Amino acid sequence: MRRPTALPMSGRTVLVTGATGGIGRATARGLASLGARVGIVGRDPDRAVAAANAIRQGSPAACVDVFVADLSSQGEVRRLATEVLATRTYFAERRPKQSSPLSRDRGVAGRLWQVSSDLVAQTPAG
Repeated sequence: MRRPTALPMSGRTVLVTGATGGIGRATARGLASLGARVGIVGRDPDRAVAAANAIRQGSPAACVDVFVADLSSQGEVRRLATEVLATRTYFAERRPKQSSPLSRDRGVAGRLWQVSSDLVAQTPAG
């Protein structure tokens, strides 16, 4: 009799930006199906919740958390970091010398760079 094997990403936590659609959503869905706890970040709360629900529907055992932030603003990035750190569960199971995966999804091919109000280079939302 074969023993059940753990999923490859079990016990790992991943924060995926741009997870409300496209490659980011596919990345979050794939990581959740591999057993990772997934935090998804999006600008639109309704789209973020819909994406989380779709991921949970595809992987019923998935643990998916929703964070809302507009990452074109440094103030929002700082607020998001504070919110994620405040959950404490994102880093509680982290072991010393164990790296955590990071997915920052944002396509840039063929787009013009702009400068945000925080003087940060960015691509147009879209």
